[in-house]
Amino acid sequence: MGDGMSTAEPAGPSAAEPVALGLPAVPGRPLAPRRVSRRLQVGSVAVGGDAPVSVQSMTTTVTADIGATLQQIAELTASGCQIVRVACPSQDDADALPVIAKKSQIPVIADIHFQPKYVFAAIDAGCAAVRVNPGNIRQFDDKVREIAKAASGAGVPIRIGVNAGSLDKRLLEKYGKATPIDAGCAAVRVNPGNIRQFDDRVKEIAKAASGAGVPIRIGVNAGSLDKRLLEKYGKASRRRWWIGRCGSVRCSRSTGSGISRSR
Repeated sequence: MGDGMSTAEPAGPSAAEPVALGLPAVPGRPLAPRRVSRRLQVGSVAVGGDAPVSVQSMTTTVTADIGATLQQIAELTASGCQIVRVACPSQDDADALPVIAKKSQIPVIADIHFQPKYVFAAIDAGCAAVRVNPGNIRQFDDKVREIAKAASGAGVPIRIGVNAGSLDKRLLEKYGKATPIDAGCAAVRVNPGNIRQFDDRVKEIAKAASGAGVPIRIGVNAGSLDKRLLEKYGKASRRRWWIGRCGSVRCSRSTGSGISRSR
């Protein structure tokens, strides 16, 4: 101004001042002591050992629809997802894996169903890991050695994901029912919401897994949330729990317009 006076500009946030995003505060200390397990690589993401807990989700598309599947993967990546799993129940899905694995910004796990040949297709496609359910793959026992050799040669980890609804008949004959302890797995996935008396067996499960150095993945679905969580939050929550004892957390992608995120 002419009289030499100047009007001060309103003070704004400094470059070093963090911008509040409305996220919940990070706990000051772990919720539970970190359980000792082997550390393995799922592509660029470390899982188990002293690696940070990773966030994993799964697409709801038909994997053979490459455009739709990559779109969902992009949305999940933008939401903070670090690992994505895609279903592979058909040859068309297996044929789509090379493009999806190449174009995805985060490591892709192929979720194999029905045919052992899809395991080899996923490894050749460049998938970061493979999930198999021996209970729904025909003649799986005959291919175990061959699958292990191919995966080991390519440096691809395999996760054994067993569901109560598709357990091998020999396990049911041996134990009489679905059991949360599976000592022969390279990694174990549990859903606290659909395992009876899970709370009473947490220490037992952790001890068995620690003895074998097996990472545990907590896989929670909105349809099988613990009643206590529903009573506390009123709906499917995006919060994590029991984190200290697992190497990876899976969050289901919402079938609606939103993306379920782990915060």
